[in-house]
Amino acid sequence: MNSGSFEKKAPNSVAIKNAQLDDEALSILISANIDFERFEAFADPLALALDCEVRERQWGADRHQWLLNFEGSQLWLNYEFYGDICWISTETQADLEVLEYLMTLLVPLITSPNSSICTAQDASNKAKDDL
Repeated sequence: MNSGSFEKKAPNSVAIKNAQLDDEALSILISANIDFERFEAFADPLALALDCEVRERQWGADRHQWLLNFEGSQLWLNYEFYGDICWISTETQADLEVLEYLMTLLVPLITSPNSSICTAQDASNKAKDDL
């Protein structure tokens, strides 16, 4: 695993298909076209758009994991190649409000007309409505 520091750059475009807050897992699931080999091309502009400071960058054969700081809250930005899964998480229940706020910052990053931002509760309510 490697780590490095973050220098603020001009933001590039971040294209997100959808995002979903999972309150139970204390995470935001993000769907986007991410190139594993160029993860920083997605993650740096995302961190900048979310006003997060990158504290640490780690990567291995099939996973990226970055430690982010948002106004004192420690968050993890993760991406796993084989599952094509990206998420931001916290280990602290008290930071759930931070994740909820970050969801509002993700709205302008949604690029697909069929995409969405929702919470786990929204998904649960939709499933009940479909019954």
